[in-house]
Amino acid sequence: MPVYVATAYAVGPDCTNVAVLLVVRLRDDVRHVDAINARDGLASSIDNAAQLQDFLRDWLAPRAASLTSAQLPPWSPDSEETTQLTTDENGNFFTPAVGRAWYARVRAMDVPLLCYARVQGNLTCYAFVNSGLEKIGAYEHED
Repeated sequence: MPVYVATAYAVGPDCTNVAVLLVVRLRDDVRHVDAINARDGLASSIDNAAQLQDFLRDWLAPRAASLTSAQLPPWSPDSEETTQLTTDENGNFFTPAVGRAWYARVRAMDVPLLCYARVQGNLTCYAFVNSGLEKIGAYEHED
């Protein structure tokens, strides 16, 4: 498995108006970039640079280092071919416009996942597939 490096940056005029920029690299090659408005429920209580630095460190820390695609819930038989919503003990797992067959293949691959919060109570998950990151879905849960 290649070694990916994730870096989080705070971009904005001050701590109350900040975006979080996530960059994932494989060696010097950028593989994933995501910009998140921190005030959209992700980090709405940050008031100073020290709190922002602590938040970014905690946010970027692996939540479940051993989480793999095989641990994702099976595609619900009641869901449509390209969209599923599965409720399990962790909350709701939703795949937006991901096909049933592709999802089953990625689950069978048992590859590592990168999951991070975009808003409070929601983890967006990507699978490490073919030396890249493929969006696989989001967990909606209560923190």
